[in-house]
Amino acid sequence: MGSAFLWGLLGLFAISFLGSGPVPLPLTVSILWLGQFKMPVWVVLVATLGSLSGWLVLEKSVRKWAEERPELIHQIPTVYRQFFMKKLGLWLFLFNALPLPLDFIRFLALMSGYDRWRLAVILTMARLVRNTILVSLGAALAQHQVWLWAIMLGFMLLPLLVGQWFQAQPDEQSRAALPDSADAIRG
Repeated sequence: MGSAFLWGLLGLFAISFLGSGPVPLPLTVSILWLGQFKMPVWVVLVATLGSLSGWLVLEKSVRKWAEERPELIHQIPTVYRQFFMKKLGLWLFLFNALPLPLDFIRFLALMSGYDRWRLAVILTMARLVRNTILVSLGAALAQHQVWLWAIMLGFMLLPLLVGQWFQAQPDEQSRAALPDSADAIRG
C-alpha cells in the first residue's frame, strides 16, 4: 500500500467517525472516490469501523441527553413514532444501507432506548452493505471519470437540495394561518 492510500484511509476513518453524528461530512463521496483505487476491501472496512466507532461515542452523549429530557420523544410526531417504531430494526438497516441524505432513524432509536448492541450490529451490517455498494460503484466508474464526478456531485448536492426543500415547507403555525383551499375557492 502506498503512503498516499494510507493517508486516504486515515482521512476516511476520520470522516466516517465525525460524519456518524449530525456533522454533514462527504462520506459517501469519499468512499466513491477511494473505491476506484486498489484494495477496496480496506476502504469498506475502514469506513465501516469509523462509522461504528463514531456512533458508539455519539450514542453515549445522545442517550444521556435524551434521559435528561424525556419530553423530547413526545415532540416527535406520533405518526412517525408509530410507523417507524413497529419495525425499527428494519428501518435502521434500510436507512443506513442506502446512501440517503438524511437519517433520523438512528436518533429515534437512541432516544427511544433501543438496545445498544443490537443497534451496533444492525449499523455494522448496514454500513458494510452500503460501503460495498459505493466502493463497487466507484471501482466500476473508475474508467469513466465524467460519470464518477457527476455521481459524486449529485451525492454532494442532494443533501443541500433536501435541506432547501425542508426550509421551503411552511411550518405548523403558517399552515394553520393559511385558508383551506375550499374556502379560498369560495372566496
